[in-house]
Amino acid sequence: MRGLLEREGRKSARKIADAILGLPVAQSLQQFVNQSPWDWQPVRQYLAAHAVEHLRPKAWVLDNTVIPKSGRYSVGVARRYVEAERRTLNCQVGKALFLAGDGAGVPVDWRIVLPEKWGSDAHLRKRARIPAEERSEPEWRYALDLVDQQRNRWAGDSLPVVSDVRNMSGAADLGHRLHQSRIGFVFQVGARLPLVQDDGRVRTALDCAQDVIRNRRPAVVWRGDGGSAFGTYFLSVPVQFEPSGKVSAPADAGRSFRLIVERSPNEELPVRYWLTNFPHRMGGEVVGLGRLVDQTRRDLRELRLDFGLHDFEGRSFRGWHHHMTLVSAAYAYHRTHLAGVR
Repeated sequence: MRGLLEREGRKSARKIADAILGLPVAQSLQQFVNQSPWDWQPVRQYLAAHAVEHLRPKAWVLDNTVIPKSGRYSVGVARRYVEAERRTLNCQVGKALFLAGDGAGVPVDWRIVLPEKWGSDAHLRKRARIPAEERSEPEWRYALDLVDQQRNRWAGDSLPVVSDVRNMSGAADLGHRLHQSRIGFVFQVGARLPLVQDDGRVRTALDCAQDVIRNRRPAVVWRGDGGSAFGTYFLSVPVQFEPSGKVSAPADAGRSFRLIVERSPNEELPVRYWLTNFPHRMGGEVVGLGRLVDQTRRDLRELRLDFGLHDFEGRSFRGWHHHMTLVSAAYAYHRTHLAGVR
């Protein structure tokens, strides 16, 4: 933990042992992370309780981190096209759940996304010590599993789920499942997302927005981070997800789902699109929750650059979860004690 907090640069076990401890214990540290049988779930449960106490979270935010790897045998590694990089990488994909409040968030749970070959290749699974119950799943199921796990730990009403689902296959399935569980959500969606309007037509989010933009709705002025004013149109359109055939749409989905279009008066096209099942919240409030995805991206960047998020050198499933838990704990301590967040 001291090494993750204090060591600059790459945070390998050897560098932490040399720079922080000044002792030849790199092998012991490596074993503690990779092979030691300690259970990470109670640690994450404590982290969540700590975050609730110190951050007063407003939402559960789901996001991914892409971890480049050079070898073939680290758990979950595969060649994938990464939209943010606009290229194909050999990498792991970790899905995180953050407890996020105003100005700060911490990751409290993780899943590693297993490609199909990691669900069926017995040799790969044995090398990485993947438990029998861990299978390859669609990305949205990993997201739902994180939310369900958090609900089981949560002593109170569920928080809304916030996520950028523009590149997630199965976003409609995730939205329907959350709605069926009476969990509110705010998803950032893409302009080309097909949606079903009240009249039954399937149209893109952009087409739905342009119909309303032509009506020249008045701007709503709201204040963002730092108090600066934005003149913004918040346009609301009742919609449904286009049916996927995998998860049945809730009976009340058409009356409950809304496309919130965020548009500056100075822009010809909408700025962002948000899909939500909050029927009565104002557009500015929905977008305020949605913008927590930007904060979480900043958190992930800080975790990567300053806390060793991508510096795990082992290959095992257990070791990966141990590393992500320790990094999360170091970041939570930094956020709640060293960064002045109370």
